[in-house]
Amino acid sequence: MRDWSTPGEKPWFQLGSVPVTTSTLIALVIGTSMFFIAAEGELQPTSRYLYFDTDHVLHGQLWRLVTWWIPNPPSLWAVIDAAIIWYMGNQLEGALGRDRMVRFIAYLTIVPPLVLILLDLSFIPGSASFLGTASLLSLALILSFITYMPGARFFFGIPGWILAVVMVGVNVLGLLGDRAWHSLFFLLSVVGVALLAARAFGLADSVEWIPRLPLPGGEPGPVHQPRRRRRRQRPATVTEINPIQSQLEEMEIDAILDQVASEGLDSLSRAQRKKLEDQAKKRRRDR
Repeated sequence: MRDWSTPGEKPWFQLGSVPVTTSTLIALVIGTSMFFIAAEGELQPTSRYLYFDTDHVLHGQLWRLVTWWIPNPPSLWAVIDAAIIWYMGNQLEGALGRDRMVRFIAYLTIVPPLVLILLDLSFIPGSASFLGTASLLSLALILSFITYMPGARFFFGIPGWILAVVMVGVNVLGLLGDRAWHSLFFLLSVVGVALLAARAFGLADSVEWIPRLPLPGGEPGPVHQPRRRRRRQRPATVTEINPIQSQLEEMEIDAILDQVASEGLDSLSRAQRKKLEDQAKKRRRDR
């Protein structure tokens, strides 16, 4: 189980007995957005004020750099995206800790639209405007998880790197076919930022072909696996370090076991039973 005693790893709050982490919060926001969009009908202020648009951002609506993934029309894919973000996000959050996970998510959400704004102003004619949805954020977390555990296998034993290539390739081909250049460049930005951020935060140490950039806030501490609770080690006793006495105890235990085999357990005295139980506990501790 994860150790929540460290301040930087505590959940934000408890929902009953469930610890609500950063990844859990994102999944809850996605689920809530589906209900809002379903209830709003044609007006849909949730989508209108949260989707990404270059002109709106340049005119001061900076929150769109962060909220582009929130509007999610009700669909099975949105539910799947929320489940992926919850599961894989919590795996990464267990390695990074709560505070570093917030910074990691900030890179995944803010940097891709900034890259698109720079491209939009420099090379691509027209204004970028689209509903990002959570599918791109879930893709970024899938790629980050695969770099964190490159040996992981998914459906039907498919290696993670093959799944990543197929997912990115299918999305790229679809956007190329639609000539949706803004969406294509946004997708490539999400993929690039996910890989670079995973490397900078120490998640992709075994994937050496990804360059390690010194991202601010990326490497304040080592990536760790969820802690296992340590058992307090008992101080050594005379019996444990005295080979002669240890051998005598073994001989006594052997005699008691021979008596059980020949005369039954009921033939043992209270002292013999206690010695046998103590020896069994000691061996379990040693294992």
